[in-house]
Amino acid sequence: MLSQLVDHLILPALTNLTLDIEAREPIEDTISNLLMRSNKPALQHLSIAYGAASSTSSFYYGPSGVVISWTSLLADLAHLRSLHVGGTPLEPLLAALGGPTTRRTR
Repeated sequence: MLSQLVDHLILPALTNLTLDIEAREPIEDTISNLLMRSNKPALQHLSIAYGAASSTSSFYYGPSGVVISWTSLLADLAHLRSLHVGGTPLEPLLAALGGPTTRRTR
């Protein structure tokens, strides 16, 4: 139900976004679409907390806290000053925050 509400909001003055959800699907598209509809406001603070999914919902939908592409989501947040994330795997987020890697070849 929250995603249906967020899918219709237009918030051109949005600077802070806090979501505490029980995610069944990745939410980066929902957040990116909200920002596009709102004419890309200068979002400065983003907090995403994933609630603990019940065993029944995690059986059908997999574990909560899934963002498929942190790199794509963070690319839409050029003005971001703080990011708070809970209940999600840390390694993909750290990889996206680390920037592009360079490999040396001989």
